[in-house]
Amino acid sequence: GSYKKWNPKVCSYTQLQLSVLQKHKKSSLCYPFSKSFYPALTVNFGPRTICSCHRDVKNLSFGWCAITALGNYDWAAGGHLVLLEFMLAIEFPPGYTILIPSAIITHSNLPISGSEKRFSFMQFAAAAIFRFTEHGMK
Repeated sequence: GSYKKWNPKVCSYTQLQLSVLQKHKKSSLCYPFSKSFYPALTVNFGPRTICSCHRDVKNLSFGWCAITALGNYDWAAGGHLVLLEFMLAIEFPPGYTILIPSAIITHSNLPISGSEKRFSFMQFAAAAIFRFTEHGMK
């Protein structure tokens, strides 16, 4: 719902392209969850998941990735989501999800203390899917 509300054009484009791919006779696209918007996911099991500065350059550049923080940590002291180009460190409590264009924004997260646990769950769409559908399934 949030993707559709805050980025309706890209949401519609993504849904259309994924629908086109699903209808293709050679498609084996299946979603990780029955009501998922995203065709792919990654789970980082920790126990102290920290990511260094990076961009997810193989994702759709103008698409949004959903990042969910999980675990038991003091979110005011660590685990912040860092958006480098904006020079922002955002408090990111466990159970919260944020949508960002992860292919074009350099992002990372801050460390947590040694006794805490942090995991992450990311949902995304690879750019290759859209290149394939936009070029006539070739």
